[in-house]
Amino acid sequence: SDQVLLVTKQGQAIRFKSSEVRAMGRASYGVTGIKMSDKDSVVSLSVIPKDKKEYSILTITEKGYGKRSAIDDYRLTGRAGKGVINMKVTDKTGKIINSTSVVDQDTVIITTKKGIVIRTPLTRIRVMGRATQGVRVINLKDGDKVSDLIRVPTDEAIEGIEEVDK
Repeated sequence: SDQVLLVTKQGQAIRFKSSEVRAMGRASYGVTGIKMSDKDSVVSLSVIPKDKKEYSILTITEKGYGKRSAIDDYRLTGRAGKGVINMKVTDKTGKIINSTSVVDQDTVIITTKKGIVIRTPLTRIRVMGRATQGVRVINLKDGDKVSDLIRVPTDEAIEGIEEVDK
């Protein structure tokens, strides 16, 4: 009953029910999730839980621009479609590096190719429209690019995990 959101580096996204992807063997080709142009590729897959009301989608580009969008901005469709615009990709913003589902209480860690790492709370990135360019999340030096984004869950989300003794 969960949903899946696929995001491409050229700014497209598609949201569909996970039940549309059936279980297959290891050697199978799988099914098409999203139709893309030849120059595009999928950069992230997010699983949207049943209780999606509190979740939003955080997207970051290679030039440090990011934005959060409400999940309901991405209409629920069938898989193998072209999808909708997730973020306007321009020369100013660069291509999309990663996208993930987040809640307001989370923080994110952003890393760059030259080794800069920042941790920022999501309250500093406002929720905005789906087809916007976003805002500058990290200031980059010349020649540097964002390499990854990772969600750091809240303490409540990891409270049920037991510590493992080494």
